[in-house]
Amino acid sequence: MRDPNRTHPFCKELAAIWSEKYPDLRFGQLMYNFIAWCSNTKKCDIFFPEEKEFMELFKEFCGVKDDE
Repeated sequence: MRDPNRTHPFCKELAAIWSEKYPDLRFGQLMYNFIAWCSNTKKCDIFFPEEKEFMELFKEFCGVKDDE
């Protein structure tokens, strides 16, 4: 079983990036664009990544460096 405590830190980090990089987009717009990018550019099915890999992809999509 996955650690249920992983969800809040993940959502908090996603929200911080979303509000900084794309505050004018609705969540559905952001995810649609991200999923299309994953599929077309990274050739990745977003169904399979765990949260850590998902966040790495999301940061790359948003142009966030790990030291930001």
